[in-house]
Amino acid sequence: METIDQPQRELVKRPDFLTVLCVLTFLNVAYHFVSGLIAIGSSGTSPEAVEESREQVENIMAETEDLPEGFSAFFDSAMDSAAASAENALVLGLGEIVIFLVIGIGAFLMWRQQKLGFHIYLGANIVWLFFTPSIIGFNITSILAAGFVFVFVALFAGLYGANLKHMH
Repeated sequence: METIDQPQRELVKRPDFLTVLCVLTFLNVAYHFVSGLIAIGSSGTSPEAVEESREQVENIMAETEDLPEGFSAFFDSAMDSAAASAENALVLGLGEIVIFLVIGIGAFLMWRQQKLGFHIYLGANIVWLFFTPSIIGFNITSILAAGFVFVFVALFAGLYGANLKHMH
């Protein structure tokens, strides 16, 4: 029954491709939710344990002399990122959970064929791209990781964008 204030919307079948994208996003959200919980659980990792790991890797690198010079800089960057991640595990875990819950809300709205979901999804993914590097520092490792994430964010944003015509 239609009213003046709220016209009844036609029930339009959701395209199969949009369904697949949403299911993949829901799986990704679940993965990152668990990952965030694990990060929170590991937030008590001692700096001594991180330093011990660093020393073990440095000993291995000292034994192999034929590594390219640039690898040493990359290794130092990776170890700095690992140490910063261990120090900030609670913040990283909570941030990951919150950001991916918002991404999940966006995906749910797109599941219901609402364009607002696309904008929420896109905004949360942009925040995700900069969140981790801003916490652990912008270095070669975090920038490469963000670049890797960007490929998938851009791919999914483009695929969801192609389905905007099916949303209201």
